[in-house]
Amino acid sequence: MAGVHDKQYFSNIKLINSVVKDSDGNQISLISDERLGVVNAVGGPTTAVNPLITQTGMENYVETELGNYNAGVAWRKPVKYFAYNYPVASSQPGSPVEGDTYVDSADAKLYTYTTGAWDAGVQLANDEIVVDDTTGNIFTVVTGALDAGTAPTDGDRFASLVDDKLYTYDTDAWDAGEEPLANWVIATEDEDKTYMYDLETTSWYEQPNMNSIPLASDTVFGKVQIGTNITVIGGVISVADASTTTKGVVELATDGETAAGVAVQGNDSRLLKGAYHNTYAGVTAFEVTHSLGTSKLLVQVWEDGEQVEAYIHKKTGSETSIVEIGLNQSSTVEVSVIAIP
Repeated sequence: MAGVHDKQYFSNIKLINSVVKDSDGNQISLISDERLGVVNAVGGPTTAVNPLITQTGMENYVETELGNYNAGVAWRKPVKYFAYNYPVASSQPGSPVEGDTYVDSADAKLYTYTTGAWDAGVQLANDEIVVDDTTGNIFTVVTGALDAGTAPTDGDRFASLVDDKLYTYDTDAWDAGEEPLANWVIATEDEDKTYMYDLETTSWYEQPNMNSIPLASDTVFGKVQIGTNITVIGGVISVADASTTTKGVVELATDGETAAGVAVQGNDSRLLKGAYHNTYAGVTAFEVTHSLGTSKLLVQVWEDGEQVEAYIHKKTGSETSIVEIGLNQSSTVEVSVIAIP
């Protein structure tokens, strides 16, 4: 017989349906040989305070999140436009209560009743659209006022600028609106743009497309159109060779080169090295400082459009920068000094 202090060991004990609770009140029970039943002391997702979650709870959570994700990546039916959905009236509605709003048809302003009075109103911009909450008619802001409005037809859809919902006109009435989920994408028919819904900021934001990309300039990246004499094959842009009648790619000539289809460079030795021109009034003997840096010069003296005879000499000691000129009589002349190859 074992003593009172002897240890005894048991094996293969099953505590099915027994219950254990932790200090937070979460309850764990063995409901079969292989499963634990869990009852959280408080509802909601598992946290440091509420650390346990049942298999069913986890399955429901995953199913909900996947459902939101799958719905988010799906395109929704296009809408005609974004619009404000407010009551439209030509004067202040009677018996207003705090928070009431309306758009005045005469000045296209949105008025809100606050602290016992209508405020000064917020001007809606031209071309913005208002769907009348009362009649369902559709109005457009034109030069600071609402137009006459048009009646909607079945199938019309718009995205609200007030509550972000997508509204559809069906059987002579606008529906209650569809609450957007994260990453829903819609296209607008009036402006041919696409928008995605951001659940964190609860707003629609425009997605870039070809229509929203600006034309390129020397300071802005953007769209370009291929011009003449340019080809694009497999994403590679090529420019054809230039000719005497077509702009294009040219090859630069080497010094003195005379081959066809090449362009002479500005430093070619065959070109003039520079020129100096000036007018001198009432002169007979005078100096011309040209500073061309060479003594190989062509000097011409002109009076009233005609070339005149003159004594021309390169100044001793300054042969590359100054010429001396002498005339038969005092005259006003134009002098051209050209540096030649």
